Amino acid sequence: RRTTRWKRRFVVLTASAVHWFKRTDGHDLFGEERGHAYLTDIVTVQLLDEPFAFELLTSDQTRCVFRAESEQECDQWVTAIRAALNKAKFNTRSLQRRTTLSGINNLEEEDDNANKPDVGILLVTHNRASAAAAGRPREVVLARNLQYERVLAMPPLGLGDQIVITVSNGGVVVLSAENMVALSNGAEFDCAIQDAPLPSSLVLKVLRDASTGPTTAFRAALAELSHDKAGCVAVLLSAMLVLSCVPTVAMHGGDDLLVVALALALALLTVLRVRGGLSSDAQRGAGDGGSGNGAHLALIVEAHQYTSPEADVDEQDDIPQRFINGCFGDMRDARYRWEVTKRWRKAENVDGVLAEPQPHFGTIKRYYPHFFCGRGKDGQPVYWERVGHVDMVNLKEAGVTVDSLLRHYVFMTEYMWNVLEPDDMMKSVTVFDVDGVGIADLGGDAVDFLKKAIKIVQEHYPERSFAICIINAPSWFAVIWRLVKTFVNEVTQKKIRIHSQATSLAGLQDVIDNEYIPREYGGGLDCGDGPDACRFNCPEEVAMREFVDRINASSRQPHSPVSVDGEERYAESKFADHRTRTAGGGAHGGGGGAAS
Repeated sequence: RRTTRWKRRFVVLTASAVHWFKRTDGHDLFGEERGHAYLTDIVTVQLLDEPFAFELLTSDQTRCVFRAESEQECDQWVTAIRAALNKAKFNTRSLQRRTTLSGINNLEEEDDNANKPDVGILLVTHNRASAAAAGRPREVVLARNLQYERVLAMPPLGLGDQIVITVSNGGVVVLSAENMVALSNGAEFDCAIQDAPLPSSLVLKVLRDASTGPTTAFRAALAELSHDKAGCVAVLLSAMLVLSCVPTVAMHGGDDLLVVALALALALLTVLRVRGGLSSDAQRGAGDGGSGNGAHLALIVEAHQYTSPEADVDEQDDIPQRFINGCFGDMRDARYRWEVTKRWRKAENVDGVLAEPQPHFGTIKRYYPHFFCGRGKDGQPVYWERVGHVDMVNLKEAGVTVDSLLRHYVFMTEYMWNVLEPDDMMKSVTVFDVDGVGIADLGGDAVDFLKKAIKIVQEHYPERSFAICIINAPSWFAVIWRLVKTFVNEVTQKKIRIHSQATSLAGLQDVIDNEYIPREYGGGLDCGDGPDACRFNCPEEVAMREFVDRINASSRQPHSPVSVDGEERYAESKFADHRTRTAGGGAHGGGGGAAS
């Protein structure tokens, strides 16, 4: 209660807050949230004299009073909230607010490095065209580890000079003095990164401002002087001489002033020697289109982006339409994502995965219940998975690692889109049965596998999911969903439908005709007796087992081909070797499970 009148509420404690909901009797899910108190805002939690009641006092002096159904339950709530408060005090990671699918406004942990750019500026140098002839170093370092959006003053640039930006991805950007002067109107422009592993560019801005002259000239003089050994020695000796004479002059004056004057003159001549070289270049730049005439340039690196402006983004080349659709028609983004996927497919030999022996196939199928069965209303293949019945203990004892599971997952995905449904524009229906999922499933290898599998699907199999149905969800499933949801992008989240046990069949019938819903879920598809009849006996699973049997048999005959979508693919003889050679390139990837 927040007033003197009690209201019946469903209360949930998370790692971030205490939430309370108005829930209609008979419904399994949370209902409508009516309030919350963030742990960071709770000042105290204490028992009250009123039977079975306790109070939360927040930093804004709001009193939230709760009454449990028994004294034991009341003590448990107070103990749990205090433990959560103590844990929150030692959580030093940054927090951000976001809204979950269930409607809970939570504080969610965010990595401090999440917003940092993945490509940085290592070095900015000035390459002088006339340096060799003048006997000065050709390359002068202007900045190291330059931050984005920082203004970097440029020295006077002459004809043929270059500004070279070295990027942390191994590439470089080269700007000529002529181009910098021509683009010095303060407008942003893209400049391609040369030798980058993926097509990309830097967003740059060049400013032309005469007021920066003295500062720029001074910095340039220091930069030149740092590479001029004779000048450095002369300035150092002059400074020492001046310092040694100052005390004498202060005490006696007289002829010592002449020595000091000579020392100062020597230092001045040295600096003028350096400045003279700079001035000659500035004058040369003024005559040849450089940055002379008293105007000085400043460079700003605004951002790094994919892809390179040199790439022709108007032509689709071999970019699958799904990647273009997934990027909402942004050809640069689509090209980048497809480049990343092609590199991933090559590095992981994904085009050869359907020819690899599957020694753990039966074991994984036994302890990790998942299967293809039936079609959606628009002909989509349907993938079923019983999340709450995955036996990670027995999988590990059988020698199946998380990496083995991921390779199996890629195999299943490629099988779906190369054999079961080769149409590159087809989407799938995924059904996750979460019956049996418990709090213990929130960590360990299961979550590690889930995170990596979702990452693979979202990055390399876009626009493959029509709908994702989560069925048999218990009342507290929103707590687990809050954890899982952080791994799923927003587009995919909109395709997810969560159903309690009472509404699961109706939810399935929205996307799958009743004749394709297994009998164990209330539908009309009968594949034999037993609760797992469709899991093992449906036509799709029988055909896949036969496919795997042929692969495993061919592994004992290394030159025997396996036919995949009309192509002949060859498997190596060693089961553990993921490197297989193919007689043709694979399809453009697919996406099983929770594809985006």
